[in-house]
Amino acid sequence: MKGKEKKAIPIPIYFPSFLVNYITLGLFNKLYYAINSKGKKTTDYDKFFYPLDGILNWNKVYGRKGFIQYQFSVSEENALKSIIEVLKQMQKMRMPSFLTVLKKYSEDDNNILLNFPKKGFTLALDFQMTKKTPILIQSLNRIIEKYDGRLYLTKESYMTKDFFEKTYGKERIEKWKEIKKKYDPDNKFTSLQAQRLGLS
Repeated sequence: MKGKEKKAIPIPIYFPSFLVNYITLGLFNKLYYAINSKGKKTTDYDKFFYPLDGILNWNKVYGRKGFIQYQFSVSEENALKSIIEVLKQMQKMRMPSFLTVLKKYSEDDNNILLNFPKKGFTLALDFQMTKKTPILIQSLNRIIEKYDGRLYLTKESYMTKDFFEKTYGKERIEKWKEIKKKYDPDNKFTSLQAQRLGLS
């Protein structure tokens, strides 16, 4: 028997960029907490794990310039110190995250050469694109490097080759490049990111 089809709420227009700020985010967080903090309730799998799927074109909330997601992983030992420092830097630059997700990883699969997760924690942060966003990200990169963390390759836009080699390990990167060269000797598979990070 086919279940009832769920309808997503559409966002028809781009919001003015100035609407995403400390005041509006603070009000949203208080409202969200008030709605969801009263007692226990049962919800379905999709609504719990994928709340944004219930909203069409939710990216329009950030305005026409959009947003960038910044995600890093750090060991359990360094998690608290690094996350506090990241949050303080965001506060200092007055760059709030509209959506923040914290997850714990129980394993670090070293058999995967360019593996992102560390046995510890990962934090994902959504930043509205402004003139300050690249500056913020570079300052956060310095924090992540200090605490021996890594950035998620599929979500980064401003990592340097030097930073990449320090955080992922030059030896592991070279092994990955050897495998790529074996199966792609003419370097047909590449990207701007691969060229920036020295992967092709």
